[in-house]
Amino acid sequence: MNPRTLVRDLAGAITAKDHFARDGGGTLYVYRGGVYKPDGDLLVRQRVKHLLLDQDCSDMWSRALSNEILEFISLDVPELPERPSPDLINLENGLLNVRTRQLFPHSPEFLSTIRVPIAFDKEAACREIEKFIGEVFPEDAIPVGWEILGDLLTPCF
Repeated sequence: MNPRTLVRDLAGAITAKDHFARDGGGTLYVYRGGVYKPDGDLLVRQRVKHLLLDQDCSDMWSRALSNEILEFISLDVPELPERPSPDLINLENGLLNVRTRQLFPHSPEFLSTIRVPIAFDKEAACREIEKFIGEVFPEDAIPVGWEILGDLLTPCF
C-alpha cells in the first residue's frame, strides 16, 4: 500500500469515529462526554496501533507513521477558543444558554475544554440564596441583587 494512502486512510478511520480540536500551543484534544480533553495525541497513537493490528498489519506500525497520522489529523482540526463562551455554559446535562435559560444537547461543534460538574434544573430553587437576597436588598432592588449574582458568574471580556 502506498504510504500516503495509508496515512490518509488511517487518519480517515480515526476521524470518522472521534472529533478533535487543538489549542494555540498545538496540543491535540479529543471530544469525550461533552467536553474536549487533552489526550488526543495518545488516542490517535493507540488507534493507529489497533487499526493496524486489526488488519494484521502490525509490521507496518512505526513511531514515524503514528507521527505522520497525528500531524495529518492536527492540521485540519478547529482551534479551541482562548476564552469560554459568555453565553453558553457546558454543564453535565447539556449546554445552557445563560440568557435564554435554554438547554441544548452536548455537541462537538461547541469547542469547550471545561464542563461544570452540575446539571441544570429549570425548576430548582435555592431557598438560602433567595433568603439572603431578600435580607440584603430592599424589595424594589431584589432584581438588581440577582443581576449582580449573575454578573459574578458570567465571564467578562
